[in-house]
Amino acid sequence: MNSFESPDSPQFPDEYTWFMGCESENDTLERQKLKYYAQRTFNLIFCDENNIMTEGGVVSLEHQCEPRDCHSHDRSSGIVSTPVQSCDEEIRTVVDVEPNDLNVGCKGGKRRVFPSASFASFRLLTNCVSRRADQKLSTNAIICLAGDKFVQSKGRHEEMLIGGHLSSGTFSGLTKENRRDAELVFYLLASAEKIGEKQFDNARKLLEHCNELSYYAGNSIQRLGYYFSEALSKKINKEMGRTSSKNLGKSNLSALEDAMMGPNPTIIAYHKAIPMNHIIHFAGIQSIVEHVAGARKIHIIDLSIRDGNQHTISMQALAKRSERSVKCLRITAIGTKSKKKIEESGRRLKSFAQSLKLPFTFNILMVDDILDLKEELLLIDSDEAVAVFSKHFLWNMLGQTERLESLMRVIKVIKPRVMIVSEVEANHNSPVFVNRFLETLFYYGAEFDVLEDCMKNDELNRLNLEAFYFSKSIHSIISAEGEERTFRHVKIEVWRAFFARFGMMETEFSMSSIQQVNLVPKSPPYSSSCTLDKDGKSLIIGWKETPLHSLSAWRFMY
Repeated sequence: MNSFESPDSPQFPDEYTWFMGCESENDTLERQKLKYYAQRTFNLIFCDENNIMTEGGVVSLEHQCEPRDCHSHDRSSGIVSTPVQSCDEEIRTVVDVEPNDLNVGCKGGKRRVFPSASFASFRLLTNCVSRRADQKLSTNAIICLAGDKFVQSKGRHEEMLIGGHLSSGTFSGLTKENRRDAELVFYLLASAEKIGEKQFDNARKLLEHCNELSYYAGNSIQRLGYYFSEALSKKINKEMGRTSSKNLGKSNLSALEDAMMGPNPTIIAYHKAIPMNHIIHFAGIQSIVEHVAGARKIHIIDLSIRDGNQHTISMQALAKRSERSVKCLRITAIGTKSKKKIEESGRRLKSFAQSLKLPFTFNILMVDDILDLKEELLLIDSDEAVAVFSKHFLWNMLGQTERLESLMRVIKVIKPRVMIVSEVEANHNSPVFVNRFLETLFYYGAEFDVLEDCMKNDELNRLNLEAFYFSKSIHSIISAEGEERTFRHVKIEVWRAFFARFGMMETEFSMSSIQQVNLVPKSPPYSSSCTLDKDGKSLIIGWKETPLHSLSAWRFMY
C-alpha cells in the first residue's frame, strides 16, 4: 500500500500521495478503473441501506450512532436527504446484477476481492432497454456505462474498432444521444490508457474521434469531453516535448484566484444558483457564531475572502443578539494578491454592517508570500474571540509543504475557538496519471451536471464558468506534472491526518448548524439531486451521489 496510513495517523507525506487501495505506475487503465469502480460502488449494489461491506464481510449499521448514509433521515435535525438515483442505480434499473467475485492482486502479496459486477453487466441491457429507451442518463451514469464496456473489452479494443471507429453495436440499446455520449467517453478512456502506456500517436488518433463527438456548447457530456480532450491533447504535446508547461500552471492558478475575488456577473450567478455554496456558508458560519457565543469582541480571520458574502450571515446573526451585544466584529482578510478587489469586498461589508448598526472593522493583511504571515501581523487582542474561515484555500499549497505547515503553525499560536475548512472532496493528487484522470473525470462529470441542472436558463454564464474556471482546473490536473500541477485536491481523510499533526480535533456540527441547510431552497433541481452525507464529524456535500465538497470544523487541543 503506497504511503497510506490510517486516517488517524499523524503522518503526512510531503508529496501528499494517499491511496485507498494498491496501485502502481505499471497498472493498466482497466485494472485501475476496476479497483476504483469496485471501491466506489460495491456497497450501493450489493448492500442495503443498513449495511456496508468491509474486508471482514457485511457489517450492520443499525446500531451505529453516525451511519454514513446519503439517504438517511435525521429526525433530530429535520433534514431529509432525498433518495436519488446514483449512476449505479440508474444502470441497475435497466439491467440485472450478477455478483461474481474477482480477485485483484496488490503489492506485497495482499489480495482484495472485488465483484466483477461492480457495475451492472452491460450485455443484458438490450433485454430490458424498452423500459428506459427514452431516458436521458446523468453524466456519471454515461461514464459508468462506457467504463463498464471498457473494462469488459480488456485487450480487445482494437477488435472493436472498425475503420478506426467503434462498431455500431458497441452501445446498442441506448438512445442515439446516449450512445454518442458513451462512445465519446470510451474514446477518452482509450486515449488516456494509451497516454499512460506512452503510445502517443495512438492516443492522438483516438482523440480525433473525441473531437468529432464533443462540443463546447453541447450537452454536459459533450462539453465535458471537449475540455478533457483539450487537456489530453496538451498532455500528449508536453510528453512529446512539443510544448513547454513552464510557469503555465502558476499563471493559470493566479488568473483563476484573481477572477474569483471580484463580484463579476459570472461568479455572482454561480453563487446564486449552486446550492453547495449556500450549504457551506450557512452551516460553516453558523458554527463560527456558536463558538464565539457570549464574546463581545469577535475577530474572524478569512484566508480567502473573495466577495465576502459569507460574512453577511454572521453579521445578521450577531446583530440580533438580545444579550451581551457585540462591541466589535473585526474581519481580517489575508491575501497575497488582488488587494483592490479585497478592498471592494471590505467596503461592501462595511456598508452592510452599517445597515445593521453593527460595530464593525475590516482589516486587510497583504503578504508577498504566505511564509511571511506572522502572528504579530494579525494584531490579536487578548479579549477577542478568534475564529478562522477557510473555503477552498488550503488545497493550493498541497505542493508547497513548507507554506502549508507555516500557515498552520501561525493559526495554532493565535488560538482560535474554531477553524472552519471547506475543500474539494476528491483525490486529484495521485502521481499515477490514469488514476488522476479517472477521479477527475467523475468529479467534473458531476460538476457539469450541477451546472446543467442549476443554470439551464443561464447558458452564457454557464459557458463562461466551464470555459474559464473549470477548464483551467481540468487542464492543470490532467496535463501538468510535478510543480507545474498547481491544482491539487485531496479528501477529508487526508486533511484529518494532516490537522492531527498540529493538535487539531475535529468537532461536531451542532443541530443548529445543520438546520441552516434548510435555508437552502428546496425547489427543483436541488431537492432531488443535492445530497448531504457525513464522514466522521465532517459534512460531505454531493450531487447525484458524487461527493464534491467537504465541510469540517476544528479546534486546537492545548
